[in-house]
Amino acid sequence: MPSVVIELISLIGYAKTEEMISHLGGITFKVGKSVRKKGNRRGELLVELLGKETAKVIEKHFGSEPLYIPRCDSALREWRNRRFIDEHNALVAAGESSRFARITLCPKYGVTDRWAQKLLAERQVSSQQLDLL
Repeated sequence: MPSVVIELISLIGYAKTEEMISHLGGITFKVGKSVRKKGNRRGELLVELLGKETAKVIEKHFGSEPLYIPRCDSALREWRNRRFIDEHNALVAAGESSRFARITLCPKYGVTDRWAQKLLAERQVSSQQLDLL
């Protein structure tokens, strides 16, 4: 995964990074110096897309630099899936129920409970098949 994507995830979280990539992926986006100035259309776009606080974080970190936002849909999804499973397994190992782990993690990753159940079931089948070898 491109380093800028990892950097964005650490700054604004997975869900906001995914949102940014889905709308702006594949373009170079020059981050303005201030989202608060009137007439700053790029800043207004960031605020509309990600919210004022997130736009401020991006502005502070990348301000006045061109930011290439890559289109890395499949890599981002796979990374999200692995992180989701790792965090789910850690919560279950700590004594939480799988249901509570999903309630906690689904909003964080911007996914539905049904999607999470399907992902966990698919990964469980994959690991069981590897055990047969």
